Amino acid sequence: MQSPCTVIHVRRSDIKGHYKRKYHAIKEYVDSMEALGKGKLHENILLLSDDQNAIEEAQRDYPNKNWMFFNRTRFRGTEGGWENHFPSGDPKTEVVTLLSIYKAVKHCDSISKQEGNFGKSLLAQMENARGKGNVTVAEIGGWF
Repeated sequence: MQSPCTVIHVRRSDIKGHYKRKYHAIKEYVDSMEALGKGKLHENILLLSDDQNAIEEAQRDYPNKNWMFFNRTRFRGTEGGWENHFPSGDPKTEVVTLLSIYKAVKHCDSISKQEGNFGKSLLAQMENARGKGNVTVAEIGGWF
């Protein structure tokens, strides 16, 4: 894990059938962090997403960034939907992945995310490690 780093949490698989949640391109997450000022978006980015397309989009559109992500099974687009939270089909693997994510985000000092409980829990982990108010947050979009 390389620091300093920014966390980008991309929600996609649950946009289908979930309160008309808006799809956001990687560019929107990057732009939201860059809009906060120079140095807020680090070269090292921990990309968290259950959408394999997000990983490929980030690497294609921003090849100069050091994209860090967990090597795991992912959905593509809205494939998993709201009702299926286990891309690997193995709940034990998913729990280990989640616990690893919570540990990894503590190394970063900024996050670009969409509204949601998982994003809030990521921020809480970061603030527990760095202190409340010491994490830069870029919230993109809304529910619609």
